Amino acid sequence: STVNADGGFDYLPNGDVVIIRNGIALTPFIYIVDANGDNVPAAPQLIGSMPSGTFSSFIKVSPNGTFAVFGATGSTNPISKINLSTFAITNITSISGNQSLAFLSNNEVLISYNASFSPASPNQIAYLQLSNPSSQRVLADIANTPSGPIALKGGNLYYVKSTWAFPAPPNSHRLLKFPKAKMDQALSTGIILRESDAQLITTLDGGYELAVNEFSDILVTDLSGRVFKVNELTGAKENFCITQNFPNDGSFTHLTFYKRNRFFNPFEKSESKLGTLFA
Repeated sequence: STVNADGGFDYLPNGDVVIIRNGIALTPFIYIVDANGDNVPAAPQLIGSMPSGTFSSFIKVSPNGTFAVFGATGSTNPISKINLSTFAITNITSISGNQSLAFLSNNEVLISYNASFSPASPNQIAYLQLSNPSSQRVLADIANTPSGPIALKGGNLYYVKSTWAFPAPPNSHRLLKFPKAKMDQALSTGIILRESDAQLITTLDGGYELAVNEFSDILVTDLSGRVFKVNELTGAKENFCITQNFPNDGSFTHLTFYKRNRFFNPFEKSESKLGTLFA
């Protein structure tokens, strides 16, 4: 069975995926879909929904695999969690313009957002303890850009700074890395990081979603169904795959690793794999 997953997806520990389908009437639905080949569930299993009038922005499974955190924008801007055993949904907080989330731990996350989706409003990255909504604070502030995707690896924060221009001009996106030392300082002292605190890895033609594994494989998608692979040390980039051939059509290509702590090579058998979803 198949089901649209334009609202995002992520892998469960057993290799299945949890996905979000944005409904026609703007009521996003959450499903578990068989992806490990055991035919369980035999058809997409509906496990929850988001508030009516919202549009899903992401869903990410916790490091321990027991719950997922998802975000939506629209009439409300909830950040919520769903228990992957009971399917109980708990609202955590509201963050306008939320786009991307990365787990620091099972209880700590970073969320990338642009509160008003306007050049006058910066892309900010918030720190949040899921058990304590009042812990929310700004960790990084990047001026003159829409919200961009984030990923964490070894304490380093990877981020794609995009552009307000559409279609995006060549090399208009910047793949940045906030080093662990800067991140540790910001997390412990409360200082706010700026773009000047980051290292430029390379420029890109686009950057809708970002995935990084423990072996420093960096994959970035654009809005044209393309996935780029970037060498962190040299900044060299290559076309990794193309999911569709509709240049600059504004389509969303979601991206995530399964077992990101395992060696990944598309030409060799390995436990790890890269999931891409064109919407």
